[in-house]
Amino acid sequence: MYWTFTEVDYEQYLRDHEYRPGTIQAYMASVRHFRHWVEVTHGQSESTWMALTAAYLDPGAAIDGRHAFKVVRAALHHHTALAQLYGQPCPAEVPVDPISQEVDQYSEHLERVAGFSSATVTAHRRVLEQFLRTVVQPPLAPQIAWFTAKTVVTFLTTAWRHLKPGSKKRYIGVIRGYTRYLIFQGIAVDPGLLQLPLTAPVWKLDAVPRRFSAEDLECLLRAFDDTTPAGIRDYAMVLCFIDLGLRVSEVADLTLDDWDWHHGVVRIRTRKTGQERLLPVPVRLGEAVVRYLVKSRPKTGERTLFVRFAHMCGESMGPGLIRGAMCRAYARAGIAPQVTGTHILRHTKAANLYNAGADLKVIADILGHTSIDTTVIYTKVPGPALAAACGRWPTVPESTVLS
Repeated sequence: MYWTFTEVDYEQYLRDHEYRPGTIQAYMASVRHFRHWVEVTHGQSESTWMALTAAYLDPGAAIDGRHAFKVVRAALHHHTALAQLYGQPCPAEVPVDPISQEVDQYSEHLERVAGFSSATVTAHRRVLEQFLRTVVQPPLAPQIAWFTAKTVVTFLTTAWRHLKPGSKKRYIGVIRGYTRYLIFQGIAVDPGLLQLPLTAPVWKLDAVPRRFSAEDLECLLRAFDDTTPAGIRDYAMVLCFIDLGLRVSEVADLTLDDWDWHHGVVRIRTRKTGQERLLPVPVRLGEAVVRYLVKSRPKTGERTLFVRFAHMCGESMGPGLIRGAMCRAYARAGIAPQVTGTHILRHTKAANLYNAGADLKVIADILGHTSIDTTVIYTKVPGPALAAACGRWPTVPESTVLS
C-alpha cells in the first residue's frame, strides 16, 4: 500500500486551495492514472513512493500520453505535498529533468545575455520545450546526435504542419536561436541548422490587423457583472485595453503607485522596450479603477493593481490570468470563438484613433511604439471598407451598341 490518503482527500486538498473545477478535474484524472499505473506495474515492488513518481514523470517513458506533461507534473507535485502532510516518507532530492534544466539555462541566457523581455523568453521557452520533448533522444547530450536540420524539417512537417507561415517563421527562429546558443556554449551542431529557410516569404505588414466593431465593444462591456467583485475588477481591466490600448503585460504590471490621481495620468512600464510613458486617464477608466479599489480589491500588501480573488487570494495576476478573464468575457459577449487574445483590443484602439484623425506620431506615442513604421499598419483599410471608395464601372447604354 503506497498511499496513506485517498483520492477524496486529494480532491478536498485542491478545493481547499481554491482551484477551479476544471483544474481539479484534470489533476484528479492525472493522479488516478498514476495510481492505477503503480498498482498494475509495481504492485509487489519495494520501490519508494517517490521513486515511482520520478519514474512516472520521466519524459523518456511517456507513460501518460493523454495529458500534457506540465499538467501531470503539477498534479503530482500537489500529490507529493499532500503526502508530506500525511507523513508519507519522501526523499529530500527529486531527480532533475534534463530537458527542463536545459530550457531553464537557455531561458536564463535569453534574459541575461540577449536582453529579451520576459514575455519573449516565455514564448521561446514554450516552443523549445515542445520541440525537445518531441524529438530528443536521451541522454540530452551530445546534441549533434539528434539535433540536425533533417530532424527540424521532419518536426516542421509533422507536429507543426498545421501552423500558418508566420508562426512557422517565428518557431524556426526559436530553433535557430537555440542553435546559436549551443555554438556560444562551444557545442558542435549541424551547420545546416543555420541554413534552414524561414518558410515562404512573410511580410511583416502584409495583413490587416483584426479589430472589434463598435457593436462588439458594446457587447463586450455589457458582459461583466458589476454586482460581483470579479466582475468589477475585470471591467476595469478591459477598459485598460480599450481606453489606453495597453499590452497584456502592461496591464499585469500596473501598480497602485503608477496612478497620479492629482494630475490625471498613469505611468505605463513596458517590458518589451524597457521604456515608460505617461498617459491621460479617461474618466470612464478612472471611475472603474476607483470602484474596483474601493468595493472589490481584497485587503493585501501586494502593490500590483489587479490581484487574484480565489487561489492565492491577494497575489498579483499574471498575463495568463488576465487573458483568461478576457477570453471568458468574449464568450459571454457572443464574440467569435477564434478571438482568444487581448491584442485585438489594442488594434481596435489604434484603428479608432486613426479613423478619428489622430496623427501617426501621436498614436505611436500612446501605444509605446519605438518606431512609427510599426504604427503604419493601422492605416490599412479592410477590403469591404474599400467598396465605398470604388466608383461604378462605366457602361454603354444598349441603344448605342452597334449591331
